[in-house]
Amino acid sequence: KKTGTCDGCEREGARSERYIVHFKDSADGETHSCGYSDAAKWKSFAAGSKWKGQKGVLAGDLKCDKLQAAK
Repeated sequence: KKTGTCDGCEREGARSERYIVHFKDSADGETHSCGYSDAAKWKSFAAGSKWKGQKGVLAGDLKCDKLQAAK
């Protein structure tokens, strides 16, 4: 059996996953998204749950690392 590389052979590359959570701002209706590589973090956001966060001053982007569950 031949080992090593060969012409026309294919090899699967590295895999990566990204989990996206979409949020809607209750004040202005804008939609924001946060991406996570950790499935457990993604699962912690139940559908319909409410979260408090901060927006960036210049771009108005949601600070995903500052999200807190609303009480």
